[in-house]
Amino acid sequence: MKLLIASNNPWKIKMFKTLLKDVKNIDFYNLSDFDKIDSPDENWKTVQDNALIKAKYYSEKFNINTLADDAWFEIKDLGWLPWVKARRWWWEVSDKISDDDFIKLLLNKIKDIPKDKINICFPISRCLYLTNWEYFFQEEKIYQYITREIRTDYIKWFPVSALWFYLDWRRTLDVDENDL
Repeated sequence: MKLLIASNNPWKIKMFKTLLKDVKNIDFYNLSDFDKIDSPDENWKTVQDNALIKAKYYSEKFNINTLADDAWFEIKDLGWLPWVKARRWWWEVSDKISDDDFIKLLLNKIKDIPKDKINICFPISRCLYLTNWEYFFQEEKIYQYITREIRTDYIKWFPVSALWFYLDWRRTLDVDENDL
């Protein structure tokens, strides 16, 4: 089976390959294997909606089974903001903000929360969209804590990881950042 991982993010591509390593007869592709096209217009309502939008869009454009995902983070003490606009922080900044600048923005947003550990949640949805218009979801919510100060170097493309109180759950997938 041919499977497009709808991403150019090398960490995400490696993560999906690791998750699917025991499935036989999959030929993996990613967006860099195809002609460059515009990204789909995501409606930013839910992670499930956005994962489906991306998976369907690329599957139909390239006529290939496609796996896409979407995720964000929510901070309980900020009324579960920033929700779907995590990287844009509700249009205050561009989604092209650097990881360093995003960390500065996030630390400023949580500076007045009077706790050592701040409750956050990562809703994640993965969508497998098949060329015969069937689709399937895998969804999870990962609850975590962050701190008001940087605890470690962040994982590229995942700046919030610098503030996580517990060990990085992504590392349990045996995806070494240095291996990208």
